[in-house]
Amino acid sequence: MVTQPAAWPTGKDRVSDDSVYGLAVAVSIATIVLTAFFSRYVQAVIAWFQAGRLLRRQFPSPPVDNIIAGHAVAMQSPKNHRWLSDTYRQLGPLFYVRLAHNHVVFVSDPALLPIMFDRALYPPNANILDRPVEEFLVQMDAMTSGSGHSNMLTDKTGSDLWRLVRKGVAPAFNPQNIRQGFTYVLEAVDQLMAALKERGSEKAVDLDDAAQRVSMEVIGKVGFGKCFGAMESLDHPAEGDAFKVIATGFEEVAKRLSNPVRKYMLWDQGVRKGNEAFKAFHQIIRNLLREVQARGPPAEDDPTIAGHLLRLRDQKGQPLSDDRLHAEFSAMFIGGTDTSGHTIANTLYFISQHPEAERRIEAELDSLGFLVTSTRKNPKRMEYADLSKLTYLSGAIKESMRMMAVVGTGVGRVVNEQMQLGKHTIPKGTILWAPIQAIQSSPTLWDKPDSFVPERWLEEDAEFWKGPANGSASSGDKSAEVVRGRRYLPFGDGVRSCVGQSLAKMNYTATLALLLSHFSFRLADRMGGAEGVAAAEVSRITVAPKDGMWMHAVPRG
Repeated sequence: MVTQPAAWPTGKDRVSDDSVYGLAVAVSIATIVLTAFFSRYVQAVIAWFQAGRLLRRQFPSPPVDNIIAGHAVAMQSPKNHRWLSDTYRQLGPLFYVRLAHNHVVFVSDPALLPIMFDRALYPPNANILDRPVEEFLVQMDAMTSGSGHSNMLTDKTGSDLWRLVRKGVAPAFNPQNIRQGFTYVLEAVDQLMAALKERGSEKAVDLDDAAQRVSMEVIGKVGFGKCFGAMESLDHPAEGDAFKVIATGFEEVAKRLSNPVRKYMLWDQGVRKGNEAFKAFHQIIRNLLREVQARGPPAEDDPTIAGHLLRLRDQKGQPLSDDRLHAEFSAMFIGGTDTSGHTIANTLYFISQHPEAERRIEAELDSLGFLVTSTRKNPKRMEYADLSKLTYLSGAIKESMRMMAVVGTGVGRVVNEQMQLGKHTIPKGTILWAPIQAIQSSPTLWDKPDSFVPERWLEEDAEFWKGPANGSASSGDKSAEVVRGRRYLPFGDGVRSCVGQSLAKMNYTATLALLLSHFSFRLADRMGGAEGVAAAEVSRITVAPKDGMWMHAVPRG
């Protein structure tokens, strides 16, 4: 008997079999995709656990807040910079913390910091370290850009745009432009001093706010060719109360850095308040950008930061997009007002608490003919070249910046490939973090770290520490090679150091010299003395008293 071959299905049978075949293919593809996904996910989880175990074996760690958040609660504290300082003193210059899913090693050893701050010091892998954009700085972009674009502060060092912008704006801070900026400081401080004399010594003034107003006027002209009118009245909001908007926005950003899901917690009033601050700041910068663009293309000799940004062209000959310009304007606006203002207010506070330091500053100003006295009602007008002669005042400013670091929590780098940090192995994906306040108040690195001693800055190379190389400072190895490393880092270090530090130094030195030539400052009772100032100190990206630095300005002479 001959068996007949099965007939090829037709009609309904054909449709049915095709459906089964299609379903089988779909299931197979889905299985492959899901297997690949979960395989990759499982591998990532295993690598994460292995990295944490490796780091815990090498570094001490403080107790976790809870098993899920790790140490995120402590890092969300308004005094996280002080917590890091205390942890350093307890555990040493290298310690490990976990911020939710992020592994972080805090590095305070000056012998190891150059590896963090300058990728070129870790050859041949020039890209092994970079800014932790996805891990942390994307939270900052939410404030500085309405569309999430990076800027010179938050972009990766390997980015073509970062290199273009960094190189492009550097000429805005050349000596000639800084000298011109000095005249803007004189104008703004003259307005402030007139307002202080009008108020009288009995009425306290928030000098943190007042100093930010001076800085706002300076960055307005140097940066954007604009007079913000911030000095018109100390009692009226400046540019839509920009300082409070920045403070509120920074507070929210600081909390999101250690809690990446916080932005989704819209039921939290603080999150909603932060989002409102972001929107308000976006509007301030949007208006500023429109005003600058309405002037037309900048002239080739336009020295402003905005002029340099608008003239930039990428490799294809294209200008920066409006979104990128918005982000860069934001970074320059914040960097030019917030940090300099806090530095001025903090220095006046420290000087007010140390009469001997104030007497030495008075003697220095008097010797140069700047101090108002009973016999010198109209002192000599300060000139730009005079700033270099203010050696003791400069020491007092540096000491203030050491003791109350404006960016106290510090700065970080992400490890793109496994690397060696001295004798330690750092796995890929780890964040290396330099806690600046901890470094600058370390009893290992400084004599009398908790005392205000401007005289220490009269010594040569006071910014540097000398000790064993390769992280041996942590172990006390006396036989290691001796190296010199930075222990003073208010502007960071390496290729990512602050591009505008020359403007900032001129601004706060000139402002303080002028104010102290005409006034003596006394801390207002409402601050609660030194203990009250310490209690009011909060870290919200930058460190400042929560409700301002209130003082009385007492005219001299």
